[in-house]
Amino acid sequence: MGAAYMAEGLVTLAGSRLYVNATYTEADIAEALTRFDRVFEQVEEKV
Repeated sequence: MGAAYMAEGLVTLAGSRLYVNATYTEADIAEALTRFDRVFEQVEEKV
């Protein structure tokens, strides 16, 4: 999962922890969720 996250530009700590900060906009969060959706779609296709 960590490699799939990185391929989408999502950096996680130990592949599972996520940190956000107060400067993220709603658009930033929406983009991150879109990227997570793409990762989960890839995983679903392989299961």
